[in-house]
Amino acid sequence: MTTSSLREIRKRLIDTFGLNFRVSTTRETEGLILHIAPTDLSASEGFSVRVTVGWRHLRAEFIPGSFARPLLQEMAGADEESRLRSMAFARGAELAGITLEMKLNRQYVDPTDIEAWTGEWNQMSVTAISENVALNPEHEDELIQHILRVVEPVMGMVLSLLPVEEVNQEEEGITGLPEGAVQRMEVNRYERSRLNRAACIAVRGRTCAVCGFDFERVYGPLGRGFIHVHHVIPVSQLGPDYRIDPVRDLVPVCPNCHAMLHRRVPPLSVEELRSMMVDQGQETTHS
Repeated sequence: MTTSSLREIRKRLIDTFGLNFRVSTTRETEGLILHIAPTDLSASEGFSVRVTVGWRHLRAEFIPGSFARPLLQEMAGADEESRLRSMAFARGAELAGITLEMKLNRQYVDPTDIEAWTGEWNQMSVTAISENVALNPEHEDELIQHILRVVEPVMGMVLSLLPVEEVNQEEEGITGLPEGAVQRMEVNRYERSRLNRAACIAVRGRTCAVCGFDFERVYGPLGRGFIHVHHVIPVSQLGPDYRIDPVRDLVPVCPNCHAMLHRRVPPLSVEELRSMMVDQGQETTHS
């Protein structure tokens, strides 16, 4: 892969998770290997995601550092909201046709069942596999898309369980992140959580749940990844102990529909606004 391709992978991961990453490659017997890790965690005490680009298949694996036991203990002790978010990434992978395998202490567990994630974690693994994929190195944008399809669920599941800090875009020189991208993930700033947003999109996609508008389809690369995420329950009504479930509580909507949802207090539901559009003779992909 070219240097520009690695930069693009890094950029898209930053856009998705609001964290800084390092991305490198090696060539091994299995094929091309990508190594992706958050820059704020040391190699020995943190983790990386190892991506194997083989013949017609991709494999992304969570690789803990050699001294990462404290990290695993933090993950094992994650609260319910963090686990719900992690599970949403797992569910999104399955909906996308990705095979996801999770092991705790060498025992297979269901990655979409947080009740199975019990006990102390001495060992943990998450692997995402995409098979029978036509991989053409000459079509780099397509290859990048395939790589991100296996990396994002693994990275999202792991980051969801950690109290990591988001990138300070001024210090790192990164642009394109929304206001409020700088925060500690353990502080509940519901309206600003990049991981909640990414988990919602992993399950529900990037098309508007009301009208079906797809920014990438209309605007091409400029619109890739762009969508608003709407809280079904208004943020102002969420108490300090409320636990966000990205599948139940969040929904992707275009800016126009987002504004219309909030034209009334309390906000309209997605179904109510969609029904209004249909009554006005407007076609939606969800009608």
